[in-house]
Amino acid sequence: MQASLRGDVRVVASPSRFQASALALQRALFEANHRRINAAVEGYTEAFRRYERTYRRTVRTAAGPAPFEALIRATQEAQVVLVGDYHTLRQSQRAFFRLLRRQPVRDVDVVVALEMLPADRQADVERFLAGRIHEATFERRVKWRERWPFGSPTDFEPIFRLARTRGWRVMGVDLPEPGHGLGARDEFAAERIVELLAAHPNARVFCLMGDMHLAPAHLPRALQRAAKKRKLGWQPAPGSVLRVHQNPDQIWFEQAAAGVVDEHDAVALPDGAYALLTASPVVCQQSFLTWLDQVYDGDVEGPHGVEPEAGHRLFSEAVRVLGRALRLPARAALADVRVVGPADLSFFERLVEGGLFTRQELRGIRAHILASESYYIPRARLVYLATLSVNHTAEEASHFLRHHCSKEGIDEPRGLVDAFYCRVLNEAIGFMGSKIVNPKRKGVDLEELAALAGPDPERAPPPPSPLRTHPEPRATSTAGHGPALVGEVDATVARYALAHKRMEQGQRVPWLNQVFHGSPGLFNAVTHVLGYLLGERLYYGLVRGVLSDKEARDLYFEPFEEEGAALLKYFELAARVGMLSVPKRG
Repeated sequence: MQASLRGDVRVVASPSRFQASALALQRALFEANHRRINAAVEGYTEAFRRYERTYRRTVRTAAGPAPFEALIRATQEAQVVLVGDYHTLRQSQRAFFRLLRRQPVRDVDVVVALEMLPADRQADVERFLAGRIHEATFERRVKWRERWPFGSPTDFEPIFRLARTRGWRVMGVDLPEPGHGLGARDEFAAERIVELLAAHPNARVFCLMGDMHLAPAHLPRALQRAAKKRKLGWQPAPGSVLRVHQNPDQIWFEQAAAGVVDEHDAVALPDGAYALLTASPVVCQQSFLTWLDQVYDGDVEGPHGVEPEAGHRLFSEAVRVLGRALRLPARAALADVRVVGPADLSFFERLVEGGLFTRQELRGIRAHILASESYYIPRARLVYLATLSVNHTAEEASHFLRHHCSKEGIDEPRGLVDAFYCRVLNEAIGFMGSKIVNPKRKGVDLEELAALAGPDPERAPPPPSPLRTHPEPRATSTAGHGPALVGEVDATVARYALAHKRMEQGQRVPWLNQVFHGSPGLFNAVTHVLGYLLGERLYYGLVRGVLSDKEARDLYFEPFEEEGAALLKYFELAARVGMLSVPKRG
């Protein structure tokens, strides 16, 4: 792949061989999932199909990648910002929050309009924002479960919290009673928005609606009709209504074929709208299929209702994606593995009775279950999924394949330094694999780590408590993990991780060796962060041709059993991909 910079947009001349191969696999999975969804969902009327066809005609192609800051400026200049939602995908609601968060702090005229809230419960919405009723009461009064089965108010908590902090109004724009057609819901939402703007001409509305509502002939045209019919003071001037679609599949595949989606979150559409590319169509579909599994099992609570069948299917699919992408023996690996989740905790008693683990190890397994952490237990050939998150599942699939391919010894003791770098490499390979399944997964941001480390990040942290035993490497341990988000990393971990990066650049950090002798918690946390930092750059090295497919594949087969092998491999890889730029996320 050849790439150049134009402004702050990376222009890609052609996709790499790996990207082309991954795209073909994404298309095949998309078509397979599409058939499964069509077979599972009934009730598509001809009116719905016409509505969908109109939408798809408006999101067929993009003008090209756009700087994320250009999108933010456009949202700050428009009076009505319509943002598309994929209801079962939490990343969709998080992307809406990202846009809101980038609005001027002093802009108190922002109004957040949400499709999932009925207009007749506005008083309860305001009571909830004011803190006069609890979430459970709010959920009951707006009939959330009956009206919106795709998730709980907790999914929207960051949006509500931001609105509460900044003094913004939140309003419902859906019809009081369910069962109306899509067109009727467009007309009603438009009436609500126009009525608000007529009463408050300086207000700016951010509306989250299903992506199909955003087609120009749907909600945007309904806004024009509502303004004209009511003869109110507000009229939608050219450019005052901005559409921001999310992950339309035709545009995703078009931009993926150009090698763009790995580098950019935003693209411009020919008619002045934008599209956010934050999750692949396959990830969107998987969120819907997972939701269907939960609905059929009577559980619409979200990720904590992990059914074995759904978890095994999602895990198996991630293993197959990695197998096809890197020519790994997925079929043979899947022949002997069990996937469990919180819905079936009886597996823990079987581990107790099986005699494979010491009491200390079983206490560790139990602690990770209680902490809602996903992990792979090699000795039992068992995968525990705390949630049906694509990222969690894909990372465990990557760890599982690495252990299967490398036959890494589970009982051979290692020195602390060897154990440290072996664990870092396992975390890196796990994260790289998860990015192959979900290219839009976000890693650890060095700038945020620096901010977390404090004003004097080079100052040595307090000496850590001693590590009493030699830890096993990640792929052979029972240690669990969750996403290495900056919010889950404390200042001490950030300082050690940043100190290690300085050491890689040749700077002397005399206190860094303390991390090798620290507590298991510190040891694991620092290796986790360093692994994610390397793993993200391994992925971009792969898609940009710095790392070959064969080299990426070989990482799954190398056991790093010889003394010093893991340390040498880490520094070799860090030197090759450590300076690669990672696309900035908004």
